[in-house]
Amino acid sequence: MIRAIIFDMDGTLVQYPEPPFYSSWDALGRVLGDKRWYKVRDKYLKRIEKEKCEEVYNAWFYEQVSLLKGLAVDKAISALLPPPYTEGVKEFCSLLPKDVITGILTTGLGLVADYISEELGFNFYVANELEVKDGKFTGKGYVRLGLFDKLSVLMALLRRYHITPEETCFVGDNTNDLPIFDVVGLPVGFNPKSPAVTNKIKERKGIIIHHWYELHKFIFTK
Repeated sequence: MIRAIIFDMDGTLVQYPEPPFYSSWDALGRVLGDKRWYKVRDKYLKRIEKEKCEEVYNAWFYEQVSLLKGLAVDKAISALLPPPYTEGVKEFCSLLPKDVITGILTTGLGLVADYISEELGFNFYVANELEVKDGKFTGKGYVRLGLFDKLSVLMALLRRYHITPEETCFVGDNTNDLPIFDVVGLPVGFNPKSPAVTNKIKERKGIIIHHWYELHKFIFTK
């Protein structure tokens, strides 16, 4: 029995037009219009692939966020919201039983996760935040969820709601979701971005989906 459905955000609930991650972060970089944004990203991506440690992710976060200093929040919001939902996700969420706990775990932008949670009626979200003062970004931010922290944060949340991992469905798309896929009762890959995700889902006897109606049929019409 599934009592909680937890979602990754960027690339899963929403897809911004910027490849390869279709993320709120890179959509924000487009608004900023500073080529250094992508240079910083690419520099740290290479290090992340080799070192796979939270210190590298934190350095990436703070260096990239510093580039936002002085950018008007309204300008960012007009480009980010309403978010570009993946096809069918709003309908899927509207059909979920009221007693199913729903939430977002993302290293994406808190302002987007907050909007989604409010609109879709989720119980919680955990995302990374940007500091704002006088209507502008200050160039500072707060890592609420590290790139490799998803599993520990998920387990703490499940304990709060008295739900076991076996009673949980997690929907994600990329390799930083792999530790969660290893423990939840129903791991779901939404348009996986990596063969490692596809292989892990198959190993755990989860499901790969390309449209949200497939998941609703699988969970609730057996």
